Amino acid sequence: MEPFEHKFENYKIIATEISVSFNTFSFIVYSENEIFNNSDFSNKLGWLNILIFSISLTFSLALDSYS
Repeated sequence: MEPFEHKFENYKIIATEISVSFNTFSFIVYSENEIFNNSDFSNKLGWLNILIFSISLTFSLALDSYS
């Protein structure tokens, strides 16, 4: 028994939760200037956050359009 009518809704929720969890963890790492004081690393991590968020939004939009 699934909580949602469409199985793609479950996939969307799982993918969104994983990406939000990853971004939250990486924001915590990003904010620790004492440990990671490398600006090149910080820039790459920031762009990775933007990429993950964009992929999450695109994935959600694609599944919403499909269903």
